[in-house]
Amino acid sequence: MASAKASPTGKLYRKNFQTKQDAMHEKRRIEEEHRKHGISGTLLDPDIAAQADKAIKLLEPYGVSLLDAAKRIVKQEEQKAKSCTFAELFDAYQNREGKRERREATVANWNNTYNKYDALFGNKLISEIDKEKIRKHMRKFTTSAQANHFRHLRSWFNYAVRQKWMASNPMLELDAPEAQESETGLLNNKQCRDLLNAAAKDWPELLPYAALGIFAGIRPAEIWRLRWEDVNMADRIITVTSDVAKTRRRAGVQINDTLHAWLKDHVKESGAIVSLPEKTFQRHWYACRESVGLYKTGAGKAGNKEIWPHDAMRHTFASNHFAAFRNISELQVEMRHTGNARTLNDHYLNVVTKKDALAFWKIVPKGAKAPKLIKQVS
Repeated sequence: MASAKASPTGKLYRKNFQTKQDAMHEKRRIEEEHRKHGISGTLLDPDIAAQADKAIKLLEPYGVSLLDAAKRIVKQEEQKAKSCTFAELFDAYQNREGKRERREATVANWNNTYNKYDALFGNKLISEIDKEKIRKHMRKFTTSAQANHFRHLRSWFNYAVRQKWMASNPMLELDAPEAQESETGLLNNKQCRDLLNAAAKDWPELLPYAALGIFAGIRPAEIWRLRWEDVNMADRIITVTSDVAKTRRRAGVQINDTLHAWLKDHVKESGAIVSLPEKTFQRHWYACRESVGLYKTGAGKAGNKEIWPHDAMRHTFASNHFAAFRNISELQVEMRHTGNARTLNDHYLNVVTKKDALAFWKIVPKGAKAPKLIKQVS
């Protein structure tokens, strides 16, 4: 019987072995453990040691050490401690963006998206939101709605990453929904002429709105914010100020010969372009459109079925401008389009024939002389 003395904790203890060789082997093992890991390495609880052994075996196929795995867990827990809930993120984003005076329609759009995801993620930490759950939930909505939701969620999570509330943006790992291709909706020359003549005859307060949309391509919401002080008929320029423009960028819109012919008898020194209360305007606008077959009452589930393409006036302007002048760069400037030129090209190339486009630019009020040459101010 042999014995060996070893002290991994600094205290001596005696353990018996069958041979002196076994005793010395154990002594050297303990000393080596102490040298490598210190006292803690020789005092692991047997259960912890067994768990560590199992963990090492689980990690081995992935080439991850136990220490690396532990560091990752610590990082995740630290991120959770810094994180916030989806609801808190949305409130913070709105408060931050609110300082930039976002328009009511924009904020309403955000709220609409948030309400679609609140039940699923509202009280969940954003650092734990799974991209696959986002993908699955998003598929419940139409393609256009998915595209809208995707843009909003990506912006909100980007903001969260900048605030260090989450490590990465899960939307960057998802493919952006592709909107279904649809034909560009626009008004033909007869519809434009009939609509403008009807407005001039029975609803003169609507004429500037229709003319600015059809012959300048100004967005309907922007026309609502425009004032006559921004319209310079002498220099043939409309100033779209930053508080009017959708993009918040100041720009000038040319008053071409056709637009000038329609506006000249309706210009005012000051005041809003659209002076009617919104409900009154909508009632008159629908009546005017209905009078020329562009709005049909008493049909459809809601009782009113529109025969009016989406963004009809702006699309009509762009299609006829491109067909007549074949200048995509000039069209991009005229429309104040912030995207790439390819988008305009894809939407408006070959939508209207050149013959029809040239006829479009000669649509003028009854009794007025049609311009022989459409001159665009450069």
